Amino acid sequence: MGSEDIVSDIETTPVEVGDSKPIDKVSKELAAIRKRRNTDSKNRFPSAIEDWTLLAGLGYGALYALLLFGMSSGVFGESTALDHWASDTVLDAGDQCEEVLDTPWIHAYPDNDVEAVKISGRNLAEGIPVLNWTVTASDGGETPTPSQGEINKKSVKIEYDDWKTGTYELVITIDMYVMGSDMDFKNESDRVNGTERIDKTLEFEISTSKNALSFLPFVDSEVKRKQQSWKMVLALAGLLLI
Repeated sequence: MGSEDIVSDIETTPVEVGDSKPIDKVSKELAAIRKRRNTDSKNRFPSAIEDWTLLAGLGYGALYALLLFGMSSGVFGESTALDHWASDTVLDAGDQCEEVLDTPWIHAYPDNDVEAVKISGRNLAEGIPVLNWTVTASDGGETPTPSQGEINKKSVKIEYDDWKTGTYELVITIDMYVMGSDMDFKNESDRVNGTERIDKTLEFEISTSKNALSFLPFVDSEVKRKQQSWKMVLALAGLLLI
C-alpha cells in the first residue's frame, strides 16, 4: 500500500515548468540595437540608407541656402543666366526669358519707407538724358503740385508724402540727345542716332492703414501711408507690354 501511495503521488504531482514569456517584436529590435552598439562594426559612413538620406538633405539645404543668398543679396546683378538655364529644364515650364542687357528701359517702383517713387533709366545710349514725368489724379481726385517735372539726368525721386489718398497715373519719358547740344533749344536733329523715346505709365493708389497690433502698449499706433501699384504699362519702341 505504501508503494502504491508513493506512485500515485508521483503521478498526480504537476510538473512545474519554468516561467517563459514570449519575446515580442520590440524586444527583438532593442536587442539588435544593443548588439550593434556593443559590437565593433567595420562598416564605414555612409553605409546604411539613412546615411545617404542625411547627406541628400544636407546637400539640398546647402544648395537652397546658396541660391537664396545669391538672389537676395544681388550677387547675380542684372544677369539672366540663371533664368535662361532654368527655362531649359523642368524647373520652368514657361517660355524663355527675354534678355534686356542691351535694351533701354525704365525702372520705376514705390519706396514706402521714404514715401517716394524712384525712377531710373537703364541701358541708355551715350549722351544727355532728358527725363520727363507727369502725374495726374484719377477718379475725381486732386492732382498734386507740382504735377510734372524735367531733369537732365537718368534718375529722379518723386516724393508723395504730401499727396492725398487716391489713385494716380504717372507718365515717364526719357529722350537721349547728343553731347554738347543746347538743351534750351533742343530738337529732333539733336537726338542720338538710332534712339527713340522710351516711356512708361505707372498707375498706383495711395492709401492709409493702421497697425493691426496697435492695441498693444509697445506697438506704434501711427497711421501708415502706403503706395500700391495695381497696374503697370510699359511702352518701349512701339511695343506695348502689360
